Amino acid sequence: MRDKLVNKARRIRTRLKGSSVFWQSMANYTERLWGLIYSLILARLILPEEFGMFAYGMGISQMAALLTRWEVGNLVRADPYYQEEGFHSVWSLTKILALAESIVVVLAALVCFLLGVDLSVCVVISVYGVLTAIDKFPVVLRCDLEGRSHFKSNLIVKLWLPPLAAAITIPLALMGFGVWALIASSGVAMGLNWFVYSRANKRKIENTRVGYSLIRKVVQPSFWIWVNFISHTIFLRGDKVVVGASEGSENLGYYSRAYNYSPLSFMALGALAGGPAIVTFRNLNCKRARLRVYFKRVSLMSAAGLFFAAIWLLWADLLVPFLFGDNWLSAVIYFKYFAFFGVVQAWYFLSNSLLQGCREFKAQGLIKLGCIALAGVVLSLMTVNVLTVAIVLQSAMLMAGLAMLIYYLISKKIPHNQ
Repeated sequence: MRDKLVNKARRIRTRLKGSSVFWQSMANYTERLWGLIYSLILARLILPEEFGMFAYGMGISQMAALLTRWEVGNLVRADPYYQEEGFHSVWSLTKILALAESIVVVLAALVCFLLGVDLSVCVVISVYGVLTAIDKFPVVLRCDLEGRSHFKSNLIVKLWLPPLAAAITIPLALMGFGVWALIASSGVAMGLNWFVYSRANKRKIENTRVGYSLIRKVVQPSFWIWVNFISHTIFLRGDKVVVGASEGSENLGYYSRAYNYSPLSFMALGALAGGPAIVTFRNLNCKRARLRVYFKRVSLMSAAGLFFAAIWLLWADLLVPFLFGDNWLSAVIYFKYFAFFGVVQAWYFLSNSLLQGCREFKAQGLIKLGCIALAGVVLSLMTVNVLTVAIVLQSAMLMAGLAMLIYYLISKKIPHNQ
């Protein structure tokens, strides 16, 4: 009897360790745990204004590069064809996109400098932008692995990145380099991504001549993926640019701290709505089966989000200075603005993964762009400040998540059984 129980436990453990959710969850937990410890240290060494300068430069960099952000790696993850014979075309196109993006962000930094933007912000724009462009290559390799349900490498990256980054960033912060220390951390991340994913992905990459037919072959099916990506980037970075331009770097520092750390529920359960969810929804061929998975996950994530919302609303005055130091006392009100952000992210990201798993990129992109356009109209009619940006952002994301779910429920393009 004991041997049967032991063997059964081993089989369960083997299945668990082979699952994409297990590895991505472990990667997320490792990232959040290390990241929280790392952030608690840096919050006491780097001023909120310098965090704001970094967030402002990062936001401008990503917004400037929208036209070149054809994230064809998502095509590799979502479509089996591009994991096989189409992969080399994707890789060749990535070379062109990386070069174009590097040129664009450097020009954007130069324009910002000529317009009077702080030099430190301009350096962040160019350096972070170039690093992000180069990072396209490990992203394609990672998406290739994820498309084949190999998520173990993600854990390795998250396990080693914070200590390696801390070994460089903390000494620089102690010497007073501030924003430059944060830039160095981005460089460490890019280097580690390439090292881990290039070793984990044993694929032999062949160079393919880049011509019009190849570009059309890859770009045409990835157009709506690109639309999805730029709308997603606007959701994640556009608000930082608005706050930085209207409220200054210091207030943006407080805003970004709350934006990143108030959704603790999503930080803990994000794997349920991320890359593994896309693969799960893609592999399920029944509409009802997808909905069962969807509602189980969104219910769990929403319940956790409401729990942490109550914590921030009741005790943010005590928790924020205790966790991050007295320099961040002014961020308390921002944490209350974002108290329900974990619930919003649960609906938005899980709905996003649901449609992406069904390869409904066009509907996904149009819905998100529509919500962004509506948010822009609302902001133009209001006095722009941190509170209005926070409310409009969360309302638009929640609206997009619900709209994507409704589309899935009523769309006749997605048959009950596929």
